[in-house]
Amino acid sequence: MSTETPNMPTSDSKFVIADVLSFLITRSGESLRTISEQTGINYKTLHSIKQRASSGVNLKTLKTLADFFNEDITIFLGLDNYEKPLHLSDREKALVETYRKLNDEAQGRVDQMARDYVDMKKYRREGH
Repeated sequence: MSTETPNMPTSDSKFVIADVLSFLITRSGESLRTISEQTGINYKTLHSIKQRASSGVNLKTLKTLADFFNEDITIFLGLDNYEKPLHLSDREKALVETYRKLNDEAQGRVDQMARDYVDMKKYRREGH
């Protein structure tokens, strides 16, 4: 699998579902066969979507593909500058709400404290 991440196509490149699927496949390094086996989507259906031979794709198929690639289904809308939605736990949401109540000076102090803790290996989570 290549370590280089492909560029996300943009709407000015006639961005369509096929382009998104090709992007996701390239980025993941998975084959159509593997995707078919792991999602239960027929290989011919995947191939047809990728080759733009499909006249339409149902939402269930798109949702299944989005889940497989750990993405939100909105990636298939072809939005410029797509960013994967951030899903926060209830604890993280509460922290953000508390943070927003702080003034700029206090937020700066919290930011610095967080960076200091991240720099200390014993406080970091595995893989981060």
